[in-house]
Amino acid sequence: MLKYKLFIIDDSGTTRKVIESYLRELDIEIHQYENPLTALEEVDLHDPKVILLDYRMPEINGDEFMIKLSEKLKIGESTTLLISGEDFSDDQKIGLRTLGVHKVIAKPIVKDELLEEVKALLAA
Repeated sequence: MLKYKLFIIDDSGTTRKVIESYLRELDIEIHQYENPLTALEEVDLHDPKVILLDYRMPEINGDEFMIKLSEKLKIGESTTLLISGEDFSDDQKIGLRTLGVHKVIAKPIVKDELLEEVKALLAA
């Protein structure tokens, strides 16, 4: 049986390692990216079921990433959870959903919340 693939895209190596440690109990293939542009290049190659995306990164922000991702994928081919330390307004969250973000998860990341969200998306 093929394993689902998950992308962790965050410019912080520490954050990527923490997220990966939280997800180890799941039977998934995890790919980590410091640079979101590299992740975009590899979407076609790996076909991730779930993408965990940091909002603020040096190369491009979450909005720009989602626009570029939508140019590569059909709606529903991959699900993105946005990870951010920012406090988004309801209007901003609606705008992010319009771009294809499933949900915003606040930093610091709570292991049980992250696992629950990822498991639900993998089961969908």
